[in-house]
Amino acid sequence: MKSIIYLPGLGQDEQNSLEAYVKRYMASMEKINDNTNKKYSVEYEDLSYGDAHNYNAKRAVISEFLEETGHKKVIEIIGYNYNEELTAHFNNKKIFVQAFLLFSTLSIRFWRLISSVFSFRRTSLSLDKKLQVFFMLIIFSMLTLFGILMIPAIIGVVIELIPKILNAFSEDTFTLRFLGEDSKFIEALKRVSEIIVSMTTIMLVFFPTMHEKLTQMSSKYLCVDHYLSYGKNKLEIIGKLETLISKVDENKESTTLELHSYSFGSIVLLDLIFPYKRVPLKTIQKNVSKIVTIGCPYDFIKQYYPNYFSNRNESDVMKNVIWQNVFCQADVFSSNFRTDNKCLQPKEELKPAQLENLIFDFSIVPTNLFFDVYDIKTLGSVDKIFFIGFRAHGTFWGRSYESVSCIQDLLSYEK
Repeated sequence: MKSIIYLPGLGQDEQNSLEAYVKRYMASMEKINDNTNKKYSVEYEDLSYGDAHNYNAKRAVISEFLEETGHKKVIEIIGYNYNEELTAHFNNKKIFVQAFLLFSTLSIRFWRLISSVFSFRRTSLSLDKKLQVFFMLIIFSMLTLFGILMIPAIIGVVIELIPKILNAFSEDTFTLRFLGEDSKFIEALKRVSEIIVSMTTIMLVFFPTMHEKLTQMSSKYLCVDHYLSYGKNKLEIIGKLETLISKVDENKESTTLELHSYSFGSIVLLDLIFPYKRVPLKTIQKNVSKIVTIGCPYDFIKQYYPNYFSNRNESDVMKNVIWQNVFCQADVFSSNFRTDNKCLQPKEELKPAQLENLIFDFSIVPTNLFFDVYDIKTLGSVDKIFFIGFRAHGTFWGRSYESVSCIQDLLSYEK
């Protein structure tokens, strides 16, 4: 029986879940199957792992059925959800604290982000994609500023109560004069507070989920930045994944192990297989036969964190692992591991001199599988303004589990 560990993208979206991936995988198996009498079914169960069995994962077992042979387990897919580990330290903070932390991080990164967007060095991120990222960051900054502006509104409300309290317990005329009703400072703060509260009320009427969306966006950006810049929670995330792989190794029914990932889950996967100045655990070397990255934001991260994947060449022990990478040309985050945005293999159509100077971060060169819903050449300026490049990140599969998906192409490639 083949084992697969699935690493989803960021967030808790239903389309991003293990159940959704399993249903698409099973639907793809049925579509490419030549034997119409063969049927598939799935059963789910909870899986505990770790020395104290304090970690939990969900396991799906796909079985095939034939009248001649009956039921036979063929694939198990285990979901590894790192989202809670990545964002737990940030999600519990108040919205204005989140906004302040996010705004300060954006301020620190501002000049580096600007220089990366308008850099003329060769990169797989086209000017169109860079500009889409730039406009997204501007909108992001405006949303964060709105959250920060909630702070003086709160201060205004608190300070307005202080004179009333002091009137009851104090005769300090200087304090009462400074904080009293006739204070110019208080009057100005009140006006600012009233404007902000009014704006907030209007925004909440037209955008009732604004708080939730700002929290999600803040959480994703800030936690990813801290993961990439400072290694925040990276050791915990990778360590739990190593423990899960050891648990799969204990299963005597498992014959091969594949690691599948989508979006930021691909970065976690690369950190596991190609650790910084280390080699993977013996369990990983022994068991992992193939890795799959879907919409991997390698090029995007390398654009804004240029040294993140440096010093990863020590992982030659993994050189026999098969690496399949699903690439969408229109997707801002998707990578083809080239210095252009062409639908070609990483080393295809390069001159000998270019091949000699090619510096690849990993000991394995991926095989690109191209999956595009539409031709990028047909997109106009209006499409790009409305961030079609970001929306394309969700076109590797449709909302219906029966829709065409990149998983169907992956399984067809195996045959």
